[in-house]
Amino acid sequence: MPVRHPIGLRRFSAPGTEAFAILFTIESLSRALLASVIPLDALALLGDARKVSILFFVVGFVGLAGSFAVPWLVRRTARRWVYSFGAVLLIGASVLFSVGTLPAQVLGMSVRVLGVVSISICVNLYIMDHISRRDFSRVEPKRIFYSAGAWTVGPVLGVYLANEVAVWVPYAVSAAFGGLMLGYFWFLRLTDNPGMAKPVGRIPRPWENVRRFIAQPRLVLAWLIAVGRSGWWGMYFIYTPIYAVQSGLGEVAGGLIVSIGNAFLFLIPVWGWCA
Repeated sequence: MPVRHPIGLRRFSAPGTEAFAILFTIESLSRALLASVIPLDALALLGDARKVSILFFVVGFVGLAGSFAVPWLVRRTARRWVYSFGAVLLIGASVLFSVGTLPAQVLGMSVRVLGVVSISICVNLYIMDHISRRDFSRVEPKRIFYSAGAWTVGPVLGVYLANEVAVWVPYAVSAAFGGLMLGYFWFLRLTDNPGMAKPVGRIPRPWENVRRFIAQPRLVLAWLIAVGRSGWWGMYFIYTPIYAVQSGLGEVAGGLIVSIGNAFLFLIPVWGWCA
C-alpha cells in the first residue's frame, strides 16, 4: 500500500526552497561555530593583529583563485562531486585547526575558504536548476532567515566550548555538522537540470566573462553591494573578537558581541517588507 508522506516532510526531502534553506543552515552551523574561534587562534599564534590581517588577506586571494577553478572542476567531473569535495574540505579544515600550530592554521584557513567557495558556487547552480523564476526572489531571504539562529548561537558557543570545555570541542562539533550537511545533500539526490543545454564550442575564459560583466552597469552595482556587504561582515567577524581580547573583555565576550550582531539577521523579513 503506498504511503503518502505529509506535505511538510516532502518539502524538506525534495529539492526546493525549504530544502536549500535547511542545507544552508547546516552549513552555517559548521562555519559559525568557528567564526570567532579562528581569528582568536590566529591572534594567539601570531601575537599581532596586523599579522592576522595579512594572513586573512592572503587567504582571501586563495579563495579568489579557487572561485575561478570551481567551474573548471564542475565541467570535468560532476557538480555533486565538487560539492562533496567542498564539504570534505570543511571537515578537513576543522581537523587542521585542532592541531594548534601556525602551519596547520594557515593551511586550515586556506582549505576552509576553498571548501566554502566550492559549496557556495554549486548550491547557487542547483538553486538556478531547481527553483522557478517566480520563487527565486524568496530563496535568499529564506536561506538567511533559517540560518540566523546558527549565526546567532554559533560564534559565542564556539568560543565558550574552546574556553570552558576543551580546545578541540568546537572543531569536532563543526566537523560533525559538516558531515551532517554532506549526508543531507546526498539524501536530497540533487541532480543537474536535464533541460539545461550544454555549451557548444569554445567556453569563454574567465577574463572574457569579466569584461562582459563590467560592461553591464546593473551587474556591477550588484557586485559592489555584495562586496561591500561581505567586506563589512568580514571585518566584523575578524576584528570584533580581537578587539574584545585586546580591550580586556575576554574571548567569550568577543564571541557574544559577534552573536548579538548576527541576531539582527532575524529582522530580514522586516527589511524585505521595507524594500
